[in-house]
Amino acid sequence: MTQNSFRFRPLFSRQPARSATIKSVVPALTPTARSERLWLCLDFYRLPVEVFADKAKPAAVAEKKGRCRRVVACNGPASHEGIRLGFSLTAAVALAPGLEVLERRPDLEQQTLEQLAAWAGQYSSLVNLGFPGALLLEIGGSLKLFGGLQTLTRQLAAGLKRQGYSAFRSVAPTALGAFWLARAGAETVITHPDRLAGSLGRLPLGCLGWPEQVRRGLAGLGVRTIRDCLRLPRDGFARRFGPDRLNELDRALGKVPEVLTAYLPPDRFTAELELPMESRETELLLTASERLLEELRRFLIVRQGAVDRFRLELKHRRLPATRVSLELIRFSRDPDHLGMLVAERLNRQQLPAPVTAVCLSTGPVTRLDPKNRALFLTPGQPDNLERQDGFRLVERLKARLGRDAVSGLCLEPEHRPEKNWTRTEGMQGDRPRKDFAGNFSGTDPDGKSGICPPRPLWFIIRPEQLDVDCGQPCHQGRLALISGPERIETGWWDNEDVARDYYVASNRHDVRLWIFRERGGLRRWFLHGVFG
Repeated sequence: MTQNSFRFRPLFSRQPARSATIKSVVPALTPTARSERLWLCLDFYRLPVEVFADKAKPAAVAEKKGRCRRVVACNGPASHEGIRLGFSLTAAVALAPGLEVLERRPDLEQQTLEQLAAWAGQYSSLVNLGFPGALLLEIGGSLKLFGGLQTLTRQLAAGLKRQGYSAFRSVAPTALGAFWLARAGAETVITHPDRLAGSLGRLPLGCLGWPEQVRRGLAGLGVRTIRDCLRLPRDGFARRFGPDRLNELDRALGKVPEVLTAYLPPDRFTAELELPMESRETELLLTASERLLEELRRFLIVRQGAVDRFRLELKHRRLPATRVSLELIRFSRDPDHLGMLVAERLNRQQLPAPVTAVCLSTGPVTRLDPKNRALFLTPGQPDNLERQDGFRLVERLKARLGRDAVSGLCLEPEHRPEKNWTRTEGMQGDRPRKDFAGNFSGTDPDGKSGICPPRPLWFIIRPEQLDVDCGQPCHQGRLALISGPERIETGWWDNEDVARDYYVASNRHDVRLWIFRERGGLRRWFLHGVFG
């Protein structure tokens, strides 16, 4: 990532009445089932510093441990200066005098892990957040789908790199075993349970996360690795260091079943991106919005859904946020299309103050019906969800001109001309269509298909009364009746009944008009439309 790139802060909202996780109990692993289950661990060893905006200069996160503050994470430039984890802050600053020291944000780390868990759901049906600073993915059932373990891990690594995160990756038949391997920095692939004990045995006790008192007690016995622990008598080990430590060893080796919790992404998407500086520049705001929209796309892919509305909040330092709401005609998750709509709105948006952060939020995600999706697609070909060019044009016009400035028209099953159409939000593809002769084809009230009499291109909403000369209607001179009458007599049920005889007429300029005469009362003539 470049020096001026952003770091987004995904803040997936949760519903207060429900938990964001569901309990998923992994069944007991029999020797047959053990070989089928495979766990991939992603240990984000730089997460405390990577949750902040990218830093071109050395940066480190420090927290108090004991009597001094120590480095718990540092970025690449700081590592090049020789700073390592566990260094005291004084030693780190001595090595890199320009070191930027950041306070640790556990809340932001958890929010980022949840975002990554939602993203990783596209690679596994079971993603676990129960291990500190790491994700566990059950990939045994995904290998065939992605073309093997190597292809799957390559795609995961590329996806993490695009988002700007670093992670150690390890694969093992047990979740805890994979976590210990990744925490030790051993990017190992173990697919068979028989190799698990040998690989785990070489790991130092520091990667297990056991309390300092337990590690000191084991060190006093000369125990430095997991293999040394396994050589101790089980009963004596459990009495001295507790049965939980022994149970962890058995779980890591697959001797007892593991009970895990599967992460369930929230129903709504909310993400926030802090700008590196306050700005009114549209280009900068669009860059931030594009990153948020790309993250929205990944979220929707995991949920197999799309949205028809979303909202941007442009936050200011001292004033209320500027809200930009966008509504779509059709559901979409294409970041390019959504970004184009955002650009249309932001280019004409007046900002009361510089923007400090951009927040993107949606309503509940609508799950797409698989039967409406295209079945056979060539590589790179968009599916039906992304090919609505006509609808996209309407959405772009509405974003540029305003929601009320653009509307669609559709026909209604009504004989009265002023009531047989209505305004709609967009295009209506399932309405009657116009044929090449200028006639409306559709279904009559009896359910039979047919051709209705010609209708003019331009309707007059309120018919204009015509003058009469010697019994003939006039409009820029006397009118000649070409065809008719077409009698329309209906509407008695809503107290707006009409009784008219319609004619196609022509004036002295050969302009064809649509006129009618009342069948009752004063029998006046009216102009109701003009043919093109």
